[in-house]
Amino acid sequence: MDPVPFPIYPLGPISYYSSLCNTDTVSFDVLESFPKRTYRNRYTIINVHGYQTLTIPIEKCDSRTKTTIVKIDYSQDWAHYHIKSIKAAYGMAPFFIHYIDDYSKLVNTKFESLVEFNVACVHWILKALQLSKEISIDENFPDPTLNSDWRFNKSYNRKAGQFKTNYYMQVFEDRLGYLNNPSILDLIFNEGPNAAALL
Repeated sequence: MDPVPFPIYPLGPISYYSSLCNTDTVSFDVLESFPKRTYRNRYTIINVHGYQTLTIPIEKCDSRTKTTIVKIDYSQDWAHYHIKSIKAAYGMAPFFIHYIDDYSKLVNTKFESLVEFNVACVHWILKALQLSKEISIDENFPDPTLNSDWRFNKSYNRKAGQFKTNYYMQVFEDRLGYLNNPSILDLIFNEGPNAAALL
């Protein structure tokens, strides 16, 4: 069976990882022209006030820049801000202590490109979910009709908003109610080893 092409998100929404984990073989499309304002360089957590979007800053690029050559902008101390935000949001989550060190190590590592960081994130998430998945980087631009909803949806919220996650307990549910489809991190910090079963 041919691999299904996906855009490569780092710590994307539960809907993304649900689709990815329920696909037999996955290839990441990195020859696309990099679309800005998508989950390719951001993820949404839940803090005491509700949704919070964390962005991995990138060096200047235009609409013709291929995803594979997009660089992370390390002139900004974004890793410190992300770790601080994660600790504030999930410090009381049941499985926080089991994953925070690996998360911190991941975002503190200086990868040469955004794709390298994103691939490392996907591998870490799959390991945390205790799932084995055959994934590869596509060396050619895949047929644009394949998995087009994920690959070419310009609004990073639209596809995610259509997906209703299975219920699980969230840290601030008592004051915010249940919030749908945040980053996969929310599910992992709250559910730990049981997270995969909810995908």
